[in-house]
Amino acid sequence: MSSYLLAAEADKIQDLLFRSARLREVVGGSQLLSRFCEQGAEALLQKHKGNPKDDLIVNDGGAFRILFHGDHARDTAIKFGNDLAELYRRCTGGSLTVAEPVPYDPPAFDKANTEAHDELRKAKNRGDIAASVLHLPFTAFCASCGMGMAIHHKSRFEEDVTERPNYLCQSCINKAVERDRQEGLQTDVGFLDRFRETIWKQAGWNEGEYPLRRPDGGDWTEAIAKFDPKRYVAYLLADGNAMGAVFKQCSSKEKMRALSLALSQSLRAALAEPCVELLKRQLRQEDKDVLPVLPLILGGDDLFALLPAPWALDYAARFCSAYEENMKTALTKVGLFDPNKPPIPTIAAAVVICKANYPYMLAHQRGEKLLAHAKEIARRLQIEREKYFSTLNFEVITGNQLGRVPDAKIKGHYPSLRPYFVSSTPLPEAGLSVEKILKHRLELKYLPNKRRAEFEQFYDPADFQNKDFNEDEWLPGFQGLRSRIARSESLSKKLRQALIDLGDEAQAEKGYWKRLSLPRKRNDQGYHGHGLPDLLMMWSYAHKLDESLSKYAGE
Repeated sequence: MSSYLLAAEADKIQDLLFRSARLREVVGGSQLLSRFCEQGAEALLQKHKGNPKDDLIVNDGGAFRILFHGDHARDTAIKFGNDLAELYRRCTGGSLTVAEPVPYDPPAFDKANTEAHDELRKAKNRGDIAASVLHLPFTAFCASCGMGMAIHHKSRFEEDVTERPNYLCQSCINKAVERDRQEGLQTDVGFLDRFRETIWKQAGWNEGEYPLRRPDGGDWTEAIAKFDPKRYVAYLLADGNAMGAVFKQCSSKEKMRALSLALSQSLRAALAEPCVELLKRQLRQEDKDVLPVLPLILGGDDLFALLPAPWALDYAARFCSAYEENMKTALTKVGLFDPNKPPIPTIAAAVVICKANYPYMLAHQRGEKLLAHAKEIARRLQIEREKYFSTLNFEVITGNQLGRVPDAKIKGHYPSLRPYFVSSTPLPEAGLSVEKILKHRLELKYLPNKRRAEFEQFYDPADFQNKDFNEDEWLPGFQGLRSRIARSESLSKKLRQALIDLGDEAQAEKGYWKRLSLPRKRNDQGYHGHGLPDLLMMWSYAHKLDESLSKYAGE
């Protein structure tokens, strides 16, 4: 009797979810993907005479690893793969890449897993065979995603009386329906239900006390924007570092199954942990029973979530720390963690602050670039220094971004030290801890708004990118700004300490610029930067969750 291992993976999950126009459809799409991975693959495997309990190794986050046994195991695996891809297309409207099944021998699981991974990459690179697109002379495209062929003319959300009926494709209809399918059901635990249950468990609450319901009308962005007087919201993106290397260490299907399950649980618990602190603040508000954090993508080691802006930086830092601890515990139970042997579980994260009405898809695209930068720093430290750190990048998208070229090559001097490290003791030549941003936001609470605006303008990134840095021209302006604050001895001391902690005291006479010998980007040669401009940019969004907002009240 022969055995084969089949690998499959959903294609462009984020494009599939974000092609819909409304955030509520993204939530439904995430729930639909989660339910398909759990129930769709299991039901289909049973139809093919398989045993889900023993043979379904990984079925989460759009990834699948499935075993087949018998005299015709290879043919069964191929038939199952084709059926799985077709079922995925019908349920979600997306595509699924299925690799060639590889021979499986239980004592050599790691070898089969590596071969399955390589076959999946080959299939991904090869691409699907071109297929004809349905076309009719008299038809309409979906008004939500603009891509699918419309088959309905209806409203997506019945409770929204302001929405007019429109042409919709089946995929967008499925997403809208999926968001509401859990309402009133007690037997099936859905995508958001697991997140709620994790919060209740960590806080010691029950559903009757704090139902953590969706907002009235279902508009999450408007509900979460109420936390900020300027109606800004935050999007948090995260991706685990070196998880591929961790999965390759699995020497048995039991370890891989346990790791896959632990990964999703660790990510969900890490997102829920700072949410408990946030909910304690919310108890004093009118909508105290509304869930203040909305996970849009939460599967495998990928996260995309909507959360209140004022505490976004601290929330992200706490999330990263919780993920590290959760994964260390999980890997120890699986037998894959050794504190003296790589890889050490870390994560890269990015926070994007923007207006509530800013398109979430554009926020995600910007976040992806910030996240890639954070992951690159973490990866280079792993390779070049054998150091493992979680990294955190962030940015505020304002109404006018003209003149800013954040992705341009950095040379000489640049007013930023992003991305930051979650650890309180990072390598000095690589950057700073985000804790210093949070600390000095509170210390400098009495910095006048006028002086803060002057410093922000003085450190305008465009001025550093459009011309070469001239120290003789720059220093007089810097000293002039400091002299205006020197009239307040207490504030002057706190500003000086911030300049030291966010820069380099040894370079006090030259403006406290900090030399980063580890380049921020691959083609850079290192540069001089400072963290004060980063603090000023995140001024309204660097409040600590365990501090009262009244403590930040300055001018």
